[in-house]
Amino acid sequence: MNVILLTLSLALLSKFVAFSWVIGSVSAFFSAINVMGPLVVVFGGLPGGLIYLALNFCFKTKTIFLLASTGVPNLLAGWYWRLNSKLIKILLPCLSMGLFWYQTWGTLAAWYAALWLIPVLIAVFDFNNLFAKSLAATWMAHAVGSVLWLYFGNISAQSWLYIMPIAILERTCLAVLMAIMYQAVKTMSKYKMPKLLNNLLLSLKRAS
Repeated sequence: MNVILLTLSLALLSKFVAFSWVIGSVSAFFSAINVMGPLVVVFGGLPGGLIYLALNFCFKTKTIFLLASTGVPNLLAGWYWRLNSKLIKILLPCLSMGLFWYQTWGTLAAWYAALWLIPVLIAVFDFNNLFAKSLAATWMAHAVGSVLWLYFGNISAQSWLYIMPIAILERTCLAVLMAIMYQAVKTMSKYKMPKLLNNLLLSLKRAS
């Protein structure tokens, strides 16, 4: 099975599985796309990521927060996962912190951006296991998304500080799910489509 096609399909389907509302918005929410989106780039590289981004733009053309909601954070998270340069992996979260602190609300909620030291520490200490990669990637997506919301949204400094523990729990859960789905995609990609469908049909017959 084509692994790029598989991850793209799963990513598009995952947009319909909502987790929670984005604080500060009445229309945006976190969904399973936050798990599958980065994996499209991990397995498909830049071409897969650009296709994913283009498809998201088609579905999100009317929102104010266009860049944040069309997959840019997830695209960069997947690219971050694939990076081999430790220096860039350290500089990208630091750049996000700098952009966050530069804005007025971000200056008042400076502790919030300190969360992005997590991918910095993972890179510095060279943690290279699957969960560490997933955790660093999802925090990179969080950093990019938060900066976009800071500059184009309307979230107060108090709200940023309020959601810090929520963000920690949320990103930990997303990292676990991302690691699980990474292994699932690798396993599923070994199957040929007819064999996979046949196994599903056999399972359904046994269940009935």
